[in-house]
Amino acid sequence: YHERVLYIDIDVHHGDGVQEAFYFTDRVMTVSFHKYGNNFFPGTGMLE
Repeated sequence: YHERVLYIDIDVHHGDGVQEAFYFTDRVMTVSFHKYGNNFFPGTGMLE
């Protein structure tokens, strides 16, 4: 049993669906390594 999970998404596209699914829980941290740029799908994942 683990109290916390780190989800690492290494892909050319931002893992926005996974990030959104776990956004309001402190039990899962999501990290996405992806390409970001103008006119690149899905257009999310900018550093904030």
